[in-house]
Order: sequence, then C-alpha cells, then structure tokens
Amino acid sequence: MKKENKKMILEEIVKSAEKCKSSIYLENILKIADIYRKASDKREYMSLTKLQNEQKKIIDAVLCINNEKYLSYAHSLLMGLDGKKV
Repeated sequence: MKKENKKMILEEIVKSAEKCKSSIYLENILKIADIYRKASDKREYMSLTKLQNEQKKIIDAVLCINNEKYLSYAHSLLMGLDGKKV
C-alpha cells in the first residue's frame, strides 16, 4: 500500500469513528483493529491468540459475502451456537 493511500485510509477511519455514537461499537472497532494489527505485524503475530486468529478468519469471510441471504444464514448459525434467539 502506498504511503498516501495509507494516510487517506487512516483519515477515513478516524472520521468514521468520530461519527460513531455508540461506545460499544467503538470498542468493537478497536478490538478488530487490534486483531488485524497483530496479524499483520511480524513481531506481534505471536501474541495473536487462537481465538483472535479464528475471529479474524470469520471477519474476513463475512466481509467477502455479498449476498444478504447468505449473511442471514451465517448470522443465524452464529446466534444458534451462542444459544441466542434470532
């Protein structure tokens, strides 16, 4: 990634986070950022837990789905595994 692209993306992340009113959502954004930072850093990769690695795989898979029906299925499956009603 070019340095100017990285800077632009970082600025957009900050703008988006500033507009977010929910502290719960901001905490989730921070957790996700932490997981991806660890996963992409050679030194910090070893501190990535197995749980965080699995969470990253799921996040990656969800972001690749472009079909609402499939996302609904994934949501139902995940909620069922946690024992929650959909």
